[in-house]
Amino acid sequence: MAKTSPRGWVSFSSLRIAGFGRIVGRILFAGALFVALCACTALPESSMAPTPTRKADMPRSPVPSPSPTKISPTPTVAQGPVWPPAVLQVQAAFAREFGLSPEQVAIASVEPAHWPNDCLGAALPGEACGNTPVAGYRVTLRVAQEDYVYHVDESGQLVRPAVPPAIAEETPLLIWTFEDPSGCTMALVGPNEVQFGPCSGPTLRRPLSSAEKQALQAWVARYAPFESPTEAGFIQVAGQGAAQPSPEEALKMATWAKALAQVSAE
Repeated sequence: MAKTSPRGWVSFSSLRIAGFGRIVGRILFAGALFVALCACTALPESSMAPTPTRKADMPRSPVPSPSPTKISPTPTVAQGPVWPPAVLQVQAAFAREFGLSPEQVAIASVEPAHWPNDCLGAALPGEACGNTPVAGYRVTLRVAQEDYVYHVDESGQLVRPAVPPAIAEETPLLIWTFEDPSGCTMALVGPNEVQFGPCSGPTLRRPLSSAEKQALQAWVARYAPFESPTEAGFIQVAGQGAAQPSPEEALKMATWAKALAQVSAE
């Protein structure tokens, strides 16, 4: 404790010691403050240029890094071809006509085409067609491993069944058409099969029975090529004989073809 004089004053020596302590304390405080200030001012510089460290010692980044691509456990449905609306209309009309669901009618192929007339290049014998070219598609539908080819315009309003190559190349050929208030029906009959259905819509085909083949072969062998309107429909036969059919005989063949188409559709 500092010595005091009788009057209560601190002696010079004590004052000097106390003053020296205060000076040392101030020096130490100033030094600590200087170190702290140096540390604070140096922090931004060190943060801007960090000292390289080993990869294992790097701190976690606050920004999430991209994670590896993972295979989703939920299966995704593969997207099939995007068909033009006209093609989908043909598929839907075919399914509706024959009591099938659209899923049962596969679209096997679609080819862009330019038809020479409004019959879409698939005119029936003796049919008058306009000469305006029409752009569209050649559509192949598939049902139970059987292919059905149609010509359709881009709007889907005009649809024509294409004559199957197997029938188009065969001779003779019997063609029957019938129109009534419900629409137009046709049958294309070759030596081995018949194609039947709406005149301008989806059609099906099936093989001819032995009895049907025999009846057709007999007419073809007897009659010359002819066409004739009858009460049972319009009929055209590419015969190989010389005889001309009577109206009754032509009606008989048309009635046979009509029944052939009706039985095939059942």
